[in-house]
Amino acid sequence: MPPSARPPPPPTPRAAHAAAVKSGALGVDARAANAVMCAYLRAGRLSDAREVFDAMRDRDAASYSALMSGHARLGSPAAAAAELLRRMRLDGLDPTEYTFVGLLTACARRGNPRLGAQAHALAAKSGLCSSLLVGNALLGMYVKCGRFGDAVRVFDGMEDGGRDVSSWNAVLAGLVELGRHEEAFELFGEMRASGVRPDRFTLSSLLAAAAEGFSLPEGEAVHALSLKSGLEMDLSVGNALIGFYAEHGDSVDDVISVFQGMPVKDVISWTGLLNGYMEFGLVDMALDVFDRMPERNFVTYNAVLTGFCQNKESVRVTFAKKAGLQGLGLFRRMVQDGLEISDVTVTGALNACAIAADRKVSEQVHAFVIKCGCGSSPWIDAALIDMCIKCGRYGDAHLLFEHWQHAESFHIAWSSLLLASVRDGEYEKAISTFLQMFRSSNVQFIDDFMLTAVLGVCGTLGFTELGKQLHSFATKSGLLYTPGVGNAIITFVYVLGCWGHFDEAEQLIGSMPFKPGALVWRSLLDSCSKHSNMTMRRKAMKHLLALEPHDPSTYVLTSNLFSESARWHSSENTRLEMREKGMRKIPARSWTFHDNTIHSFFARDRSHPQSKDIQAGLDVLILECMKAGYEPDTTFVLHDVEEYQKRHFLMYHSVKLATMYGLLMAGPGQTVRVVKNIRMCGDCHSFLEHASVATGKDISVRDSSGFHIFRGGKCSCKD
Repeated sequence: MPPSARPPPPPTPRAAHAAAVKSGALGVDARAANAVMCAYLRAGRLSDAREVFDAMRDRDAASYSALMSGHARLGSPAAAAAELLRRMRLDGLDPTEYTFVGLLTACARRGNPRLGAQAHALAAKSGLCSSLLVGNALLGMYVKCGRFGDAVRVFDGMEDGGRDVSSWNAVLAGLVELGRHEEAFELFGEMRASGVRPDRFTLSSLLAAAAEGFSLPEGEAVHALSLKSGLEMDLSVGNALIGFYAEHGDSVDDVISVFQGMPVKDVISWTGLLNGYMEFGLVDMALDVFDRMPERNFVTYNAVLTGFCQNKESVRVTFAKKAGLQGLGLFRRMVQDGLEISDVTVTGALNACAIAADRKVSEQVHAFVIKCGCGSSPWIDAALIDMCIKCGRYGDAHLLFEHWQHAESFHIAWSSLLLASVRDGEYEKAISTFLQMFRSSNVQFIDDFMLTAVLGVCGTLGFTELGKQLHSFATKSGLLYTPGVGNAIITFVYVLGCWGHFDEAEQLIGSMPFKPGALVWRSLLDSCSKHSNMTMRRKAMKHLLALEPHDPSTYVLTSNLFSESARWHSSENTRLEMREKGMRKIPARSWTFHDNTIHSFFARDRSHPQSKDIQAGLDVLILECMKAGYEPDTTFVLHDVEEYQKRHFLMYHSVKLATMYGLLMAGPGQTVRVVKNIRMCGDCHSFLEHASVATGKDISVRDSSGFHIFRGGKCSCKD
């Protein structure tokens, strides 16, 4: 189009105002004044619009309604709109449907259901409740103010054919917000039956419901509907699809496919893609997305911070220590950039600090939380307790517990302290804490997480009777049938197996309210190793192979079972089958931290710059331990080799190498901390008990079974 043919740009609000003043229309024509006022409101200039309103000689209902809507849209308190309604009635003007829409919108945005209910009563008295605009405004107000029952009554009172897509969307959004996802899909069925066509808001709500409460088929059906209706290209629908596939997709490719197909992307789209990578454990790729994002907001930073904490166990992607330090670095950037720091942000930063396990940094973060006044949420205070314990600040953790200020959520403090005691091997303290709670009025707050932790302690300490009592409590309280309490049942199977009660363990498995999964049989299998019960091991192994035929760890367990029975040929055939199917065993790996650097070791590893010092020191330490009674247990070497070779293999297991490096670097009074990605073998466990005596050092090892604190020749796990 040539420049001369283009329409002129609309006049600015100030220019329109000047033109109205010059023509003399502003003082005598309410419509002209209303037009100027609306121009200012569209530009977000509420004070200028108010000046025009106050200068008007004659105002009509449209003047009041327009200013009310402006107050609502620009976030003014609902009382400002209510005051305008009062002045309007004093001027002898009757409110119109647009008046009520403005007032109800203000109530919805500012969360004022009391004023909204008064407006509802006045609208009914004025005979305007039958208006579709007023009805939809009432629905939106009640839903956003948490009065869903009132919203349903308004919806049911709307005449047949008197509802449009916005009416249905308001109730649909309310159901999704309340987590009533099945009802949301049922309502959608009624909506389609009534002949109302869904729009982008409908599909976005349904996708949110599918992401939170349903599985892949429901979300895919909504995706198909978006394609059929031509709404897939809409920005809000695309963002909702990304969120759904991040939660339920078969792989991150589903998320990428939607993202790449979107013609327009915003910060929500990019954050959704980042979340998708995090959900599938692809932390490094998520960071690449973060670096490429054209725009970031505090939600983006929170997503990355939360992702680091969620993926701390994924050692194939990044080490836990590194993830924690990266998360803290991200938190510093948020503070430096002046972004909004929410409770979610602070909790994420505290979790990251707990993962990093750096005492000095934890004190700095703790000081920041106090300085910015964030410590008012029970979740933040619980995260503070957890961080203090993981960073070795036990005294501070107990002070936080003693000064807990949230009476209505005191159980969160109990839970934090109990789980932290379990994690650090303070098992007697954990049982004592739990029994205090169990015998007090706080019993109603005992949940599946606590039961899981305490049943695990019962297995460690051999408290089978207490374990049985807790199982009975879980049954009577209904906790046995909640989704998460399956972990507690699995732990109790392990408890019974550890102490040789295999018949009872089998009976418990048979009485489970759900079909026993791989974790149940894996738990029983682990407990069998304490008693060399080959019959039960074969039975558990058979179930495990049937349930997880494609899991490499299942084949490794099978191979080890054959090796322990000296069936070397069968063991090798199992390993061969693994390789033919393209499966790889995850190698055992241990690491420790020094000067904010991760030092990682494989078995018989010589790649470390100080390898010679480590191996020389380990040779000396093994001799000292042997003088004190340590005897290498070659039954843990599952290779068909000579005895002297087995002893050599045992000497340089990854845990021993990492521990030796930690001992070389540790200062006076420092605890040596080691992490291993799989379960530590029995020989390493025995060696570390003797090493804690020979060196006079506390040694902390975290493996896949939990925490082990070696002190004075004993381990906290009591094995």
